[in-house]
Amino acid sequence: MKTTTLRWLSLAYFLLLLAATEFRAHKLAGAGPTWLDGNYGFEAGALPWSLAIGVLGAGLLIALNSRSFVKSERPMPHLFRRWIAGWIDWILAFVLPTPFAGLAFAWVEYSRTGVFRWINQSPEPTDAQLGIIVLFICATMVLYFAIPWWLGKPTPGACILGYRVSPDEGSQITFSGAILRVMLGSVALMAWPSWILSFLAKRNRSAGKFWLDSVFKTHAEYV
Repeated sequence: MKTTTLRWLSLAYFLLLLAATEFRAHKLAGAGPTWLDGNYGFEAGALPWSLAIGVLGAGLLIALNSRSFVKSERPMPHLFRRWIAGWIDWILAFVLPTPFAGLAFAWVEYSRTGVFRWINQSPEPTDAQLGIIVLFICATMVLYFAIPWWLGKPTPGACILGYRVSPDEGSQITFSGAILRVMLGSVALMAWPSWILSFLAKRNRSAGKFWLDSVFKTHAEYV
């Protein structure tokens, strides 16, 4: 599959997920408050259509991580482009796994009660119920970024904006290093004023680098 095809598929999927979040957020997310016997309650699970959207996203991630990308000689210097791609990826990383978290919740409830329901309701969630959803989503959010960086592939957001994060010549991103990069990358992306400082601290436009790249010996390059 060509890079341009993957770019348009990534953009189309992102817009689809935005539309589903806007118009059917509660059913897509897999968990949230609801009315139960006239009072606030809790429901969690996943409907088939939300799982279909999740499967489409998983297929896109597999396609991106299985395609071969030739190393580019063109560093991508635009830090603002990376900021936009970062927010696209964080939205995808947060929303994409929620149907699967809801399905995991439904399966746990099935093993406990012997009755399978796509959506399960209760007066209030238990610590175990919330723990299943939170741990599942947090783990998949980290892997969403770590696996492409480890394999040298673009994330969907980076693919849409036409670049990837690649190790410098003679270096390699380990899996543990990729996970640590996710943690520091979230600070670089969202914590004020670290993003503004990113334009100033160890910025090397000609090499496609800023301070996070200097720490992990990476750079951004066009794909």
